[in-house]
Amino acid sequence: MFDVRGTMTIFYFDVEENGNLARDRHGIDCADFDHAKKEAIQAIVDMTRDALPDGDHHELRVTVRDGSGAVVVGVTLNFDARGADRQ
Repeated sequence: MFDVRGTMTIFYFDVEENGNLARDRHGIDCADFDHAKKEAIQAIVDMTRDALPDGDHHELRVTVRDGSGAVVVGVTLNFDARGADRQ
């Protein structure tokens, strides 16, 4: 969403991995909601690439807030790899 001056809107991307939350305090300029949603999805893809080699379970979440602090989109990925019990 561009404001009346034609500038881009700042969205805040809070990142959570396995319950550890990192709140975005700086934000990212995005043209509109769809742009912010695409950025959140790309962030999950990047987090997945980094996290999955390090274990069998990961819960990854990106929550996007607008300038007022309202949540406008959330993207979550749950990964759980289970092997057969060996006896």
